[in-house]
Amino acid sequence: MSDAATIEPIGKRERTKAANRQAILTAARKVFAQLGYEAATVRDIIRGTDLASGTFYNYFRSKEEVFEALADDGAARFKPILRQARERAKSFEDYLRSAFGAYFHFIVDENRIEGRPLDERQPHVRTDTPEMIAIYEEV
Repeated sequence: MSDAATIEPIGKRERTKAANRQAILTAARKVFAQLGYEAATVRDIIRGTDLASGTFYNYFRSKEEVFEALADDGAARFKPILRQARERAKSFEDYLRSAFGAYFHFIVDENRIEGRPLDERQPHVRTDTPEMIAIYEEV
């Protein structure tokens, strides 16, 4: 029996779960960008998907939890950028300049993707999620 025959494909159920979770995250990102975190509701998020309203709670307990998942996703995407800045830096000062520059470029790009004005205040942005803490510890 070949190795290819022993690898089990991801089942339909797992693919559906992953797709549902991603649909919720995508809708939440759009809703938070359009309405702001405080005004957004779980109902608003679910309306942005083709899912039943109760499905949200199979994946997240609250809008706070979905927001934390989005923050962790952003941190995970930023981590390799930060690591690359550290590898290229010739000194600590050079690293700080590169890291801050990379961070601001990342934020501008994220806001551009979401269609959110750069000067909009984001009082709900938290920096105490596990991924964000890991980023700060690495810096």
